[in-house]
Amino acid sequence: MSAYICPSDPTNQSGLGAGWNLASYNVNGMVFMMFYPTFSANIPDGSSNTIFFVEHIALCRNPAGGNNATDGRVVWPAINLTTGDPIVYWPTQSTTNSVASYSGFTGFAIQYPGSGTPGNWRLPQSSPTLGTTGNCDPLTASGMHSGVVLVAMGDGAARSVAIGVSSASWNAALSPAGSDTIGSDF
Repeated sequence: MSAYICPSDPTNQSGLGAGWNLASYNVNGMVFMMFYPTFSANIPDGSSNTIFFVEHIALCRNPAGGNNATDGRVVWPAINLTTGDPIVYWPTQSTTNSVASYSGFTGFAIQYPGSGTPGNWRLPQSSPTLGTTGNCDPLTASGMHSGVVLVAMGDGAARSVAIGVSSASWNAALSPAGSDTIGSDF
């Protein structure tokens, strides 16, 4: 479906690749794992201050679309909730953690992409190099737009976030309940 494809994502021009249904966007696990299904009424920091979706290159590192975190495959819709699910910024999960369930959601194989703990999320990437030896980081937002990545806020607003965004502002925007403030650099 074309809604899941960013025109600037060279790895995802048809929505298919390496035998997978691909997407160019990921959901913020901090929102969808902590507040689903009633998130619209329960985001303490406010939906206009919280990122719900981020741009993410579909085959971030491995053009063959392997099945682990370092390959960076984004499949949407993921039907088996295993590696490659379109979710980044899992709450409290490390990059190597794997658990059988999370917060009552059984069957989750939280292997990709566990992105660290709140307050330590990796900054987004703009125009990373692709391929098995590239520097594309599958554990954070990424896009091929010059100097920015695109995000969708909970209130429906789309924003271009500059790659020079501070860690404090990026982390505040990802956290739905941190009582933190997004800086003017966001």
